[in-house]
Order: sequence, then C-alpha cells, then structure tokens
Amino acid sequence: MKKIAAALCFSFLLTGIVFAENNNVQKVNDLIDEGLFTNESAIRQVALSLTDEQKDAVYSENEKPWWPFALNLGIGYGVGSYVQGDTKFAVASTVIDATCDIATIACYIGLCSALYDNLGSGTYDNTYEFTDDEIRTAAPWIIGMSVAVGAASVWRIIETIRPFNYAKEYNRKLKRSLYADDVSFMIVPAMISSDAVQLAVACKINY
Repeated sequence: MKKIAAALCFSFLLTGIVFAENNNVQKVNDLIDEGLFTNESAIRQVALSLTDEQKDAVYSENEKPWWPFALNLGIGYGVGSYVQGDTKFAVASTVIDATCDIATIACYIGLCSALYDNLGSGTYDNTYEFTDDEIRTAAPWIIGMSVAVGAASVWRIIETIRPFNYAKEYNRKLKRSLYADDVSFMIVPAMISSDAVQLAVACKINY
C-alpha cells in the first residue's frame, strides 16, 4: 500500500514538473510574441528554468529567416518585412514605395499631357525637334519623374538589405535573451605536471 502511495506521489510530482516546464516554454514564447526587444529582461528570467533542449526549441521556433529579402526586392512595399515581423520598417516601405509610384505615374501623365498639348494639334514625324518653350514645359515633369524613379531605386536597395540586418540583430538578441545567464559546470582532467593528472571543475558561461 505504501509503495502504491509513493508511486502515485512520484507520478503527481513528475506531472507537475513537466507541466511547469511546458508552461514556462509557453510563457517565453508569449513574451517573444509580445515583443522581444521590450521583454528581454522578462525572457531572461523565465528562460533560467528551461533546459537546453527547450531553449533550442524556442530559438528554432522564433528565429527570423533572411529569405524575405527576395520579396522586398521583387515586390517591394515592405512585403518581406511584413513576413519577417519588422512591422515599422514594413509600413515605412509601403508608404515610400506607394508615394514614389504615384509620383512617377503623375509625372508621366503630366509629361504626356504637356507634349500632347504642344504637338497634338499638328503633324510631325520622328525628326521633329522640340522648341525651347516645349522643353521648358516638359522639363519639370521629366525632372520630377527622374527624382521619383531614383528615390524608388535607392529605397528598393535599402529594402533588400534590411531583412539581413533585421534577422541578424533579432536572432542575436533572441540568443542572448535565452542563453545569456546559462552557467554550467563540468569535471575535466587537468594536467598538473608531465606525470600527474588531477580532476578539475570547469565553468562554462554562455553569453
């Protein structure tokens, strides 16, 4: 009877430990979801109770990939940054890309309108030469379109690079939050002299 009671107590204790560990894993994941950079201290505190295997699993689950750069390069509008979770930069990219595209289209329409107003009523061929007045009329639209296209091109380069930097910064912060306070001890052989070896305690600190 005592053995059965002891077995039940051990079973309940083991179940409680497993539940507490799983609960701490979920708590760390929730804190990361709420904001890694704002909850770094809280994550470190809870991560102290996790095993190395649990920390590895949490890191693998929350690690940011770098491949969204392809979406920013090919599509733009911060699509890759939205996928990556870099919301602030994604919103900024959406606004800037949309502004540049609208400005380019508006300048192109204005240029076509200016040329049509000057040339549409007459007949001309590919040898037609623009007058100074026509060039002055079209120049602001050409300059505006060039500036818009140039700004869009520069920002697209920034958009393409950003996912690499964000992933690197985020993953470094994630690893530091999970493993920074890890201290482990191990017994290793230490060479005292050429013919004497003793056991020593080594301390390993992850940071």
